[in-house]
This record gives sequence, structure tokens and C-alpha cells, in this order.
Amino acid sequence: MKLIVTFTCIYILTGINFTYSQVKMKEDFVSSKTPISQSFNMNLDIDLEFNSIFNSQNEIDELEQLLQAKKNREALAFLEKHSIDNNSFLLPFSKGAIHLYDNNLNESYKEFETSVKLTSNDSIKSQLYFILSVIDLKKEKPYEALTNMTKSFKLDSLNLNKIIILGVFNAQLNKEEKEIYYFEKALKINPKLNNLKNNLAFIYQKKGMQKKAIRYFFEIIKDEPDSPLAYNNRGYSYMKLGKFNKALKDINKSIKILPENSYAYRNRALVYIATKDFDKACNDIETALNLGYEEKYGTDLSIKKSNYCK
Repeated sequence: MKLIVTFTCIYILTGINFTYSQVKMKEDFVSSKTPISQSFNMNLDIDLEFNSIFNSQNEIDELEQLLQAKKNREALAFLEKHSIDNNSFLLPFSKGAIHLYDNNLNESYKEFETSVKLTSNDSIKSQLYFILSVIDLKKEKPYEALTNMTKSFKLDSLNLNKIIILGVFNAQLNKEEKEIYYFEKALKINPKLNNLKNNLAFIYQKKGMQKKAIRYFFEIIKDEPDSPLAYNNRGYSYMKLGKFNKALKDINKSIKILPENSYAYRNRALVYIATKDFDKACNDIETALNLGYEEKYGTDLSIKKSNYCK
């Protein structure tokens, strides 16, 4: 019997499946090469198998009929009445899954917490902590979500999804060094995750570590040679290092690929201001503003226009 519960969260991640005896759970994520700064759906796809907690196939069939008819309250009562092993982690697990399907988060959480206590299997414990973390997210408890995901990760420390999620959680909580640690750890497992490289590059730009940022943008461009944003962003880092010719080369390439990107004109204007080529800077400021820069990014270019342009 399969129950599917979907949460809309705030970052893009990649997908992986998990299976173990008696209970199957699949975690689905939307994968992307873009920066992890958009929305995604986190799906918990849970298969419930009741062979070990009932005496007969008839009881299993009756319970599944209740679930298929969405008579979840009756299904919970049936579980309580007919289960033969009240000390199995599967009983509270099944009850927790049903409560979760009904979006009854507090009761679901209690059942999954009980389930954790009733199993010594580290793989199962890891998945249960993962579910608890997802429920924490739904309840808007980011610190609790981080705690449970960390417990899940410690029991499954090579799991790429959990490493990325921990990076994301730490990013949300402004724990920058932890964010860097988990994202770089994830890249050691899968060096092709350009979305993580992009986020790391932005972090290093913000920290003034432009050479590290450039290294990641180089890797993205090597894999995606027509990526306009990577060229633009690498150009910005070159500008911060005073390498204006390289900055212009990258930003010009970005504009050629994506001429409607107002931010690239903004960056090129900054290069022209730094090299005191104010006529060209003002032309780019005007172009950026005409392309809607101010509506998307703020008023900094209007201030520069008043300072440098007649």
C-alpha cells in the first residue's frame, strides 16, 4: 500500500531511492543545473507492507481497503486492534504515515519518534530521522529540521541528498562555514553538481575570495560553455581583482549569449566606472535600467547614474 505525501520547500535538490525490508520509502526531488535558490517539491513516497504485523492476509486486505477508501481514522483503529506486535517499529511507522497523509503533523511526528526508539537498524533510523526533518520543515521549525537531518546523516554519511540538504539548511540559517563544508563534501561525491558550484562561488564572492569563486565558475563554464550567468559572474570576480580586460571579455560573452540580462550591463558599467570610461558606463546603466534592472534588483544603478552621468 503506497502513500504519497508532498511538501513544497525552497531549494532544488537531486533524487535518490531508499528501500529496506517491510517498508519502502522513496524520496523524490527535482534536479537542476541552476543555482539552488528556487522552489522544489519534496515527495515522501512510502510503501507500507503489513505482513509482519498481522496474522492473516485477510486482515492485510481489510486494512488496505480502508486505506484505499481513504478511511484513515478507521484504518488507525484497525491497526491498533489487530496488530500482533506492538513492539515493532512498523506499527508506529504505519500510523505515522497515515497521519502524515492526513497532514496531521503532530500525531505523525509522535508516531515516527516512537518508531525510532523501537528499531536498532541504523538504515531505518536514518530514514525515520529524515521523515522527522521533513515534518519539521512543514511545521516551519528549521533548527529542529537541521537537528533531525544531522542525525539522519550521521547514520548514512555518504548519502548525497542528505549532505546537500544539510548544506541548504545551514545556508538558510546563515551558517556559512557549515554550508561550505557540506556543499564541498557533496562535490567530492558528485563533481558534476554545477548548482552547488554556483552557490559556493557566490559565497566566496561575498567573502572576497575571488580566486576561489573564479575556479568554480571556470568549472561550470567548462561543463556548460554557453552559460551566460557563469560568464557574467566570473567577469564580476575578475573586476574585483582589477583584471578589467578579462572581466570585459567574460561580460561581453555573457551579453552576446543573453542580451536581455540587465545584470550583465550593470556589471560592465562597473568595469567602465573603475576604468574611468564614463560614457560607456552611462550607456550600459541606461540599457540596464531600460531592461528592468531596478524592478528586479534595486536602485543602486540609479544612484550611480546620478553620480557619473549627466
